[in-house]
Amino acid sequence: MNNNIKNSKSIRIAAALSFAAVAAIGTAYGGVPLNNLQGAGGIAFNPLAYTAGQPWEGGESNSLNNVVSKPQFGAWYVNLNDADINWGAFGAAFTVANRLELSAGYELVNARKYGDRSINKYNLGAKVRLLDENAFDTSWVPAIAVGGIYKYTDSRTVDALKLDHDGFDAYVVASKLITQTPWPVLLSAGLLYTDEVVNGVVALNTSRARA
Repeated sequence: MNNNIKNSKSIRIAAALSFAAVAAIGTAYGGVPLNNLQGAGGIAFNPLAYTAGQPWEGGESNSLNNVVSKPQFGAWYVNLNDADINWGAFGAAFTVANRLELSAGYELVNARKYGDRSINKYNLGAKVRLLDENAFDTSWVPAIAVGGIYKYTDSRTVDALKLDHDGFDAYVVASKLITQTPWPVLLSAGLLYTDEVVNGVVALNTSRARA
């Protein structure tokens, strides 16, 4: 139990550092310049309602801005020292028509303590921003988005347990950047449907386990 507590603490620290970075630079523009562990625009384990990518140079005069944003890239490293696990993640995302985010991510979970148990995980995501932040000429309406992530893993643990290699997450999320405080504060909350465990890293789908 102590190891689990320590490992959870490591993950919480990583998320907290990301939150601090967003709070410091989030006033520059409406979006968040981070990709979460699964490639989508977000922080650590969580997607945000903002879509990824920034406009190209030229502003409104550049017709490309009405079609596709600049791509956005991110990388994470999480060390679960007590479990002897190294977790690296790489992601990329961009937005189409200033509304639809498309993303891809790759995760490598290296569990040295348990022999050759490395997990390669691949993610494909899509997010649609349904409501813009501060819509209806208000200062309090959050951005709202819905999205989904398809996940696949080649983990041999899945084969040993005769479980599926892939699964799907769906989510709805609301995010709001509060700028009236001395330091900008980002609030985000959402609901997630998932048929996987460990945030999809192992991609074990117990509801579809095969005999």
